[in-house]
Amino acid sequence: MSSEHIKSRKGKYVATIGLVWLLLLCCLSTRTVFCAEPSELPADIQAKLFLTALSYINNLTSDTVITIGFVYFPQVSGSKQQAMGFMSACAAYQDKTVAGRAINTVVIEYKNPEDVRETIRAHNITVLAIASGTKEACSELTRITRELKILTSTAHKQQVAWCGISLGIDMEDNKPRVYLNLEAIRAEGKEVNSKLMRVATVVSEGR
Repeated sequence: MSSEHIKSRKGKYVATIGLVWLLLLCCLSTRTVFCAEPSELPADIQAKLFLTALSYINNLTSDTVITIGFVYFPQVSGSKQQAMGFMSACAAYQDKTVAGRAINTVVIEYKNPEDVRETIRAHNITVLAIASGTKEACSELTRITRELKILTSTAHKQQVAWCGISLGIDMEDNKPRVYLNLEAIRAEGKEVNSKLMRVATVVSEGR
């Protein structure tokens, strides 16, 4: 066997290995797990900002009640605690109203996208608050919310961009921030009041 033929076979082998690694990286990237650690922002402040921001989302619902579904991913460590903590903080404001509407809360364990779809319909959920999970699962949820015209929110800025979630409440430079993904908001059939736009940070999808 000539040296040129051996070099050719080695080159093809190296190229194949490189392609395998690339495919593995692509597979891993679709299952990126976003941090499930508690936000640095205290839950009560986070809840207050979240509910205040909702009052500046136009055409949020025509119902007299705003029902918030808090979805968590049991396979992700800390996700349930995150969702339950945020739900408890929001529930403390149930004697208040958002844009004149009462607040109701529902906790949802993520099993599969269709199960969440049925829960949204059964409870007439207005907003889906998504705890930390895989990028793949979060993206499945936003596919459903865009179809059903349900607003999404999260406590992590990264999920606003990478998963196409509409609203985020997080910390940056030791200050609470409101993040908006305008592309996602439009896809979910909502509009943002100009007052919220003036104080929020706009995040581009995929960045």
